[in-house]
Amino acid sequence: YAFEREHGVPGPGSEWPTRRVLLVPLPPGIGVQDLLERLDEDDDGALSRRELARRPDLLEMADRKRDGDLSSGDLERLFERAARFGTDATPDAWLDRWDIDGDGRVSSDEVPLPILLRIEEE
Repeated sequence: YAFEREHGVPGPGSEWPTRRVLLVPLPPGIGVQDLLERLDEDDDGALSRRELARRPDLLEMADRKRDGDLSSGDLERLFERAARFGTDATPDAWLDRWDIDGDGRVSSDEVPLPILLRIEEE
């Protein structure tokens, strides 16, 4: 952290930029039923660990009983919280945050100058 304070950029081994939460409102009209229609493969009205394999964060966040399933009640609470506070729209992956033109790589014009200069020094 001393390096960051002195130079304004992170030192070796840290991911820059740090992930900052960007809360945005849910799209209008989206609800529990929409989520179930997309993810509930066995049509049981709940989402299992298997059905949430690509979104384990939802299971961790909303599974109150810790039984590995999100019931419709769990999903209702999740949507109520998202409607009230917003939902995080920040990509988790470094490439997703910095690949501005979406070509699958981060080019020099997509990297802030202080970071580009730091990379060129090494």
